[in-house]
Amino acid sequence: MIPENPLLGTLRESSLSWFRPAKGFLSEASKIELQDSNNDIYFGCWNGYDGPEWGMKRYKTLSDLENEHGKALHVKINWNGTKVGIQFENKWFSFRGMKSSEKKIKGINELSIETTQQGRCEGYNKNGDRCKRYSPCSIKGHRD
Repeated sequence: MIPENPLLGTLRESSLSWFRPAKGFLSEASKIELQDSNNDIYFGCWNGYDGPEWGMKRYKTLSDLENEHGKALHVKINWNGTKVGIQFENKWFSFRGMKSSEKKIKGINELSIETTQQGRCEGYNKNGDRCKRYSPCSIKGHRD
């Protein structure tokens, strides 16, 4: 979490982070004072409904996510080596639509890995080469 401060607005939360918008311009001295490297709180941007806003931001750690969703069981990786989400006891946490999400979650690299074949193309291209794309429908002239 990000502590309250007269220079900052109401706490906001997404599935991956917390944010407090700046109430006005923050001087460099104020930014340094508000930052907390021990808790990974830093000055950053939040993409809100009304466009980007600046303020103090903190990404959730694996421990934070476990408090919300139960114990993390494993990271799921697709056949192509891309991390697609985390399986918790009480929830599937998908990275779909989140750019580089897994890189921001401290502790994710300590989890075991489960590889899935879901989404893998099982077909062949017109020239006979094995399909290497996620979806066979995206290859011109090839349909299952």
